[in-house]
Amino acid sequence: MNNLGSNIRKEREKRGFSQEYVAQELGINQSSYGRIERDASGVTVDRLYKIAEVLDADITNLLDIGKKTFSIIKRIRVMVMWKQSTTTIKLWLKS
Repeated sequence: MNNLGSNIRKEREKRGFSQEYVAQELGINQSSYGRIERDASGVTVDRLYKIAEVLDADITNLLDIGKKTFSIIKRIRVMVMWKQSTTTIKLWLKS
């Protein structure tokens, strides 16, 4: 399994987008976005959704998981929102 940052980078490069462009669309600086692609920082679920939207990419491809696993992640997200948690969920996927 590839790592999340590498998958994000591949999708960005496939579309010919610069890191600066994607960072601007996300409302963060290029340095912060670069850390995401290098897996040097965690990614919140909300930010991951936004990255997928900007790249017009299937989130399951970014995560390198199947649709069933993604369904479980979505249910966990709803549970966290239901509890009104302010905790940032970080997804760390290791190869």
